[in-house]
This record gives sequence, structure tokens and C-alpha cells, in this order.
Amino acid sequence: MVDASDRYVTTILPIVGMGGIGKTTLAKTIFHHEEIRGHFDETIWICVSEPFLINKILGAILQMIKGVSSGLDNKEALLRELQKVMRGKRYFLVLDDVWNENLALWTELKNCLLSFTEKSENGIIVTTRSVEVGKIMECTLSSHHLGKLSDEQCWSLFKKSANANELPMNLELKDIQEELVKRFGGVPLVARVLGGALKFEGVYEKWVMSLRTTTSIPLQDEDLVLSTLKLSVDRLPSFSLKRCFAYCSNFSKGFKFRKEELIQMWMAQGFIQLHEGINNITMEENGEKYFNILLSRSLFQDIIKDDRGRITHCKMHDLIYEIACIISNSQKLQQEQIDLLDKGSRTNHRINNAQNLRTLICNRQMLHKTIYGKIANCTRLRVLVVDSSITKLPESIGKMKHLRYLDISNSKIEELPNSISLLHNLQTLKFGSSMKHLPQNLSKLANLRHLKFSIPQTPPHLSRLTQLQTLSGFAVGFEKGCKIGELGFLKDLKGRLELSNLDRIENKEEAMSSKLVEKNLCELLLEWDLHILRECSSYNDLEVLEGLQPHKNLQFLSIINFAGQLLPAAIFVENLAVIHLRHCVRCEALPMLGQLPNLEELNISNLLCLRSIGNEFYGNYDHPNNNHKVLFPKLKKFVLSHMHNLEQWEGLVFTSKKDAIFPLLEDLNIRHCPILTSIPNIFRCPLKKLHIYGCDEVTRLPKDLQLCTSIEDLKIVGCLKLILNVQNMHGLSRFSINGLQKFPQGLANLKNLKEMTIIECSQDCDFSPLMQLSSLVKLHLVIFPGRATEQLPQQLEHLIALRSLYINDFDGIEVLPEWLGNFTSLEALGLCNCRNLEQFPSKKAMQCLTQLVRVDVLGCPQLSEFADFVP
Repeated sequence: MVDASDRYVTTILPIVGMGGIGKTTLAKTIFHHEEIRGHFDETIWICVSEPFLINKILGAILQMIKGVSSGLDNKEALLRELQKVMRGKRYFLVLDDVWNENLALWTELKNCLLSFTEKSENGIIVTTRSVEVGKIMECTLSSHHLGKLSDEQCWSLFKKSANANELPMNLELKDIQEELVKRFGGVPLVARVLGGALKFEGVYEKWVMSLRTTTSIPLQDEDLVLSTLKLSVDRLPSFSLKRCFAYCSNFSKGFKFRKEELIQMWMAQGFIQLHEGINNITMEENGEKYFNILLSRSLFQDIIKDDRGRITHCKMHDLIYEIACIISNSQKLQQEQIDLLDKGSRTNHRINNAQNLRTLICNRQMLHKTIYGKIANCTRLRVLVVDSSITKLPESIGKMKHLRYLDISNSKIEELPNSISLLHNLQTLKFGSSMKHLPQNLSKLANLRHLKFSIPQTPPHLSRLTQLQTLSGFAVGFEKGCKIGELGFLKDLKGRLELSNLDRIENKEEAMSSKLVEKNLCELLLEWDLHILRECSSYNDLEVLEGLQPHKNLQFLSIINFAGQLLPAAIFVENLAVIHLRHCVRCEALPMLGQLPNLEELNISNLLCLRSIGNEFYGNYDHPNNNHKVLFPKLKKFVLSHMHNLEQWEGLVFTSKKDAIFPLLEDLNIRHCPILTSIPNIFRCPLKKLHIYGCDEVTRLPKDLQLCTSIEDLKIVGCLKLILNVQNMHGLSRFSINGLQKFPQGLANLKNLKEMTIIECSQDCDFSPLMQLSSLVKLHLVIFPGRATEQLPQQLEHLIALRSLYINDFDGIEVLPEWLGNFTSLEALGLCNCRNLEQFPSKKAMQCLTQLVRVDVLGCPQLSEFADFVP
């Protein structure tokens, strides 16, 4: 792609191939590559599909950059906002699943892309099934055509998906292999999906019979590919599963499903069946099984997991999506077909003829007047989701007797109509922060299973909602129906629960009435009101906390504003993986946590009465298979912050060479402990990240940390007395120092250092060690205002591998040095608050910077003539 002056700006690479051949997989590999992420300021992934709408694509790009929807749908407005956020930036854009063969539309999009980044080099990858798409794009690189896999590659992929890698090859299986590879047709998606449908489950003869009975379909074009893939859906073990699969066709191609919401929508449609005779299995658990079956058969892909490895999101391959559409429209499922209303001129007509509509998702472009007053027409509606344009729900919503799923969390609705209490079949209700007034009769929704909200008040009399499975929060009140005992009747609560205003609980007995110990919660947040002034004698936080004993399966525990002097040990159950202790301002000792066998993350902050950390913290945990002590055996992240009175941190005496503490720790963060005198020598671990902020009295790092070769990211901020030695930190790639009197010893030994930030160093600092940092590619220098530094350190001229150089607050500099022209690899140059800087180096020197694509200038009022040097 070139601009009007024929200047090379953007590289475009089309990846062309038939559906399921691996175009998107290849694009993702490139997209997530470390060098791509490091080279471009923004990496953007857009699923285009059909129709090819310019405004939709621009809006999606803007949303990817900002993280939230802009609400804009006008091209000019979108371009103005994109120009604002993308000025001087370099982007890498993937346009996935492009079908447009209209040259005029592509030219229009190209001009839009050039208009907001016309002075930056960018990269674009386009995935498409059409050779013509690649031809019309004026590509700077030839199209990359993906070919089919070999028979051997397909068979290997099939066996892996079928869990049959270990099965020996015999003549019978050899014959079947020759037949099956014809059906794969060299398409990896087909091999993977059929493998998922024909899994080996332990009985060899049964598996071989399944292979033999598989319909033989030669793969010569994509229609036959779809027919072959449909075999895997035909083999789904139940009609309910097929309906769950078909339901996914009602979302857009490339849609990112949230697993929890998808299962709840399946439930709302009546697709989740409970089997008679099987006790204690909920619809949600059965829905999870359905989801996992579809996932195991590769009908879902691109899964996203949370910090504890639980699947939260997934997508569906385009070809699988097409099969879902085929199944949804098939004769046998016609009576169950679900419609999803989209934006456009057809909306009014469709909603007026929507007596059989089962799902309605109103996006932001459906006007409020479109559905207000007409929603009563949707008498069989089971799922209703409204977006930000909706400000009010009509009273007629109470007539929707079949409604089971209502999500208004992204709307501007401030008040629910009283008729909401008539929705007796409602299973899921979600509302957001815009809600100001709650109906007093929500407790009449007897079938409600999931209640999520983000406001501080809690609906009264929740004890009547005995089927509740998930409740986002509960704010304890003084009024009847708002006390903690309401939770005692909700025996099926699970997931995450946030409890606030715990200072309103009178005693341990009242706290115990919540019966938390009986609820299989995985996450629990306990918060007292920090702003409530209480006499010391009235603090009952310890006994209240004892009464809130959680279930043994709890994985995440956060305690905030607890005012007791001690934390009860019993509340820290063995299954805990994450513990946060924040603003426990009267706590004088840490609980015994070293013995917790599953703890992976520990965050302790603002314990203002804590003066020392000692043996009471470590505990005495013996390894079950050995006669030695292992403390914090699985901890990976430890944060200790804002401990303003912590003075002493004791080490630990080991009685055996096999004793260990923090054996798996990777991330250690110690912040704002101003009177802490030393860090104990207890960190013999594979540490990767070490950040120390505001520890004014710490003079040295412990020996084990100084000798730690695995540290990759080191940040030292505001530790004025610290004498640092980094000569053994050979793995260091990112290093930031702020406020040190001199550079660390051994700095020249850091041969793998890539990024360095130096802030407020002394004028007497010797920059000579930096001369040896030949691997350095990013350097950020900040000298606070008032320092009369008249020039950049001469030693920097040796850093010719630099790709990024940012200079802040060098008030004394008037001219940038001529040797800046030696930085022939420089791509980005930033100048900020250099108030007396008047000029760049000579034009000759600047012309040597052939790779320079970005110059940021801010707060340099004397620097007026620099346009010629800005790319």
C-alpha cells in the first residue's frame, strides 16, 4: 500500500486457502509472535466476514485499541477518533475471513487506513478463501497460498484428536487409514473434528467399527468439506446437544462466546435436560458437560482461560459456524429455530411479527422506540439482552411469561418496572451500575438461579430465592430482610460472592447464620466499611470473621478493612490458591500461611500495625513424601506493599539442606515499606520478576537474590540507600532504576539486557558501564526538572543497536548531539519537557536515521523546526 507520494507505508500479506486449511491459525501464530508484539505499537485483530462494512471495520479497530465500544457509527467521526489515538503509532492489523471482491470498497477502506496513519509503517494480514481478494488489494507481498496437508500429517492429527496415538498399527487399521485420509482431503480441520467425533474410549473393536461405519465422502470442494464435518455433529450423543450446537448460529460469525452466559441461554431455551435417577446434578453442571463435549469434538476453539485455568470464553470456526446454520435450518429442528434480531431496516417488521421469537438481543444501534411498547408482541421470548441505547423497560415486560434470561447490565436503565416480579420463570437476571432503584418485590422471582449486579444495595428478602446458584454480592443492612442470615437459606450458592458492610453484623452467631461453610464457593471477598468510626471496645471483627468460616473448597479469599488484631488461622482453608489481605489496619501479626499446600498468589497491603514478620508467618509444613520442610510450596507471586510500620522481616533457619521456602516463586514485589531495614535471605527460587519500590532503609539485596540468574525483569524505585550488584543476573532483559546515587555494580555484564529505564540519577553518575550494553534496544532517560544537565551522556553514542530512545526533562540541553545519527537502527525517538531544546542534529545526521518511523515531541517550546525530520 502506498500513499499519494508513492512512499512505502504498509505491507499487506494475503493468506489464501480453502476453509479449514489453517489460514487463521497461521495468522494467529504471526499475530502473537514476540517480535511482532514488540515491533508495533498496536496489534489489532478484526473478524470481517460478510457484509464488508467500512464503518463496522473502523469501529471494531477503534474498540480493539481503546478496549471499549466508542458508540460511534459515522465514518468521519470514527476517523477523527482513530486519528487522535493512532497519531504517530505503528500498527499490525489482521483482517480475518475477508470475502469482499469489490475494488471500490477496498479502496475506500485503504484510504481510511492511510488517513489515520499515513506517516507510519504498518503491517496488514488478510485471510481469505478467495484468490480475487488478494488480487484487488495492491499487495506489497505475493499472496501466500496454503496447501493441503499430506495423508501422513492428516492421519497423525486425526489420531491425536481421537486419543489414539498409542494404538499399534495393524493391517486392519492400515486399510481404514487409507480410506479415512481420502475423507480428510488434506484439510486439518476435518481431521481434527472427525478425530473428536471418533474418540478411542478404551475398546479397540468398538472404535474400529465406528471408523468403518463412517460415511465415505471425497473432499474436492468446500460443500463436501461441510458435508464431512457435519458427520461429527450427526454423531453427537443427544438431540439436546444438537440444539445447543445449533443455537450458536444465532450469533455473528467469529463471535466470542462467554461460556457461563452461553450455558445460561441454553438453559433458558430448555435445551439442558436433567436425567432421572441422577441426584445432585444441576442444570448448570449438565450444561458444563454439554459445553465440554462440544469442545472435545473441536466444535469450539480459541478458548480463553482465567488465572486458575478455568475456561471463560471460546469461539467457533467459520466452517463449524456454517454447519450450525445448516443444522439450525434443517427440517427436524425447524420448530426449535431461534431468531436473533440484528440492526437494520428490517427490525420493525421483524419485531411486529415476532410471536414465536425466542431470543432478542438489542444492540446499541436499535433505537429505544423500536422495542419500547412492542416488546409485548414477543410473548414467547426466553432470552432478552438490551444494550446501552435502552433507557427504560415497559411495564408490558411482565406479560413475557416465558422469559428466563434478562440481561440489562450494559444498558442505561435506572429503574426496573414493578411488573418484573411477574416473570416467575426468570432464571437469570443481570443489571449494571446505572440502576438506581430496585423493586422491593424481586424476591417473588422464585425460580431465579443467577442474580448479578454492580450496585452497592442488595435486594431485600433474598432468602426466598432458594434456587439461587450465583449471587454477585450482598451488602449487609440493618433492616429486616437485609441481614446476613438471608444467605443461610441459599444452600446452593457457588462461584464468587462479595460480602460488604460486615461491620453491621452484631456477633459471631449472626455471622454463622449465613452458613458460608456449607456453600461450595470458589471465591469469597469479605469487606468491612473503613469509613465507619467505631470505639475500640466495639470491634467484633475477629468473632464475625470466625463466624464466616468458608467452605473447604474455597480457592480465592480477599479480606478488606478487617479491624481485628489477629486473623483466625481456620479461615485459611487448604484449598486456597489466592489470598489478598488489604487495609487490615489493626492487625499486629500475619497468619500462618506457609503451610498452605495450594497457595499460588499472596498479596498483603496496608497492614499499618504490623511491625515484624517472623516464624508465625512461615508455619511448619512438612512435605508429605519426605522428611523435610517445604514452605509456600506452590507460591508463584508475592506482593508486600504499603507496610509503613514494617521494620523487621526475619529469615528462617533451615535444619536440612532439603528444606525449602518459596521453591516456585516467580514474581516478588515489595513496595513502600519505608522503615524496613533488610530483606531476608530466603528466596532461593526461579524468580523472573523482582520489583522493589520505596524501601528507603534497605541497603543491599540478600545474597540469594544477587546470585539469581533467572531474573528477567528488575525494577528498583526510590531506594536511595540501596547498593546494587547485578553482575550475576545474566538473564536480565528489562531493568528500571529510579533515584540511585550510582549505577549498579556489574551492569556491563548484562549481555541480554534489552530495555532500560533510568530516572532521576545523580549528576555524578558514571555512564561508562552503559557502553558495554550492546544488546540494548530501548532506553528511556528521565532527569527531573531543575537539573542543569547540558548534554546527553557521551557514552550513549556507543549504543548503536537502539531502536527506541526517549529523553525526558533534560532542561539544560539546547542541541541534540551529532552522534545521534549513528543510531541507524533507531525507530522511535521521544522528547518530553526539554524546555530549552532548540534544534535536532544536522540534517545530514538525521537522514542517517533511515529506520525512524516515530517522533514524539511534548513540552519542548523552543523546538519549532522539526517537521522535516518527522517521518
